[in-house]
Amino acid sequence: MKTVSQIGSTLQKQPECLLMASDIYKKSFNNTISEEAYYQTLTRMCKQKELIRLSKGIYCIPQKTRFGIVTPSEKEIINYFVDNENGVVLGYSLYNSIGLTTQVSKTVHILSSRIADKKRNLNNIYVEKLNMVFTAKRKSVICMLDILYNFKNIEDLNYKAFLIYCKQFASEYNEFETEYVIEKTGYPKWTIAFLAEVLNFFKVNHSLNQYLSPLSKYNIPNMEDIYESAH
Repeated sequence: MKTVSQIGSTLQKQPECLLMASDIYKKSFNNTISEEAYYQTLTRMCKQKELIRLSKGIYCIPQKTRFGIVTPSEKEIINYFVDNENGVVLGYSLYNSIGLTTQVSKTVHILSSRIADKKRNLNNIYVEKLNMVFTAKRKSVICMLDILYNFKNIEDLNYKAFLIYCKQFASEYNEFETEYVIEKTGYPKWTIAFLAEVLNFFKVNHSLNQYLSPLSKYNIPNMEDIYESAH
């Protein structure tokens, strides 16, 4: 009973809307409670509705209101994974927010350092693990690479908005951060070749050719053709 009370008290004191079971165990109970007893307690708490399991290893303390039990909103969950340089939102949520398309998706795609596993689904939120500090410059590079990687599949793509976005990225291009992100993310070479094409179009010096093979012809869109489509 003491174990249940101790775990419950610790969980209640957590400041975040989501509870990462493995992180809390390592931080608070690693030397005092067996891992088996810890997770058995979490299971019992879920059955008693003192805790809600949102996904494997991810829980929340339910808020009881006159309308019933309330769990963290989609916005709160997204903020948990991306705030304070912990992650970045990609996919259609990104494309729509910067005007590349009016299409929306029910699924939110996030890269984040705040999950223990490689990937995790929380309802309509899909989170992939990437260990890095997501500074503004790095997020800019990741967003650009994500757009280029999915360029041919973005529905109703606004070419003019795409060019404006590329121009802004090119004007703030940071070689060091770009190379760091490329090394950490492992985007395919054709995506890097597409980025090189964008930078060449806006006459920005870069060293991305180090990642490319001079003997390969990459099947990427032509920026001149995109420019013509936008005007």
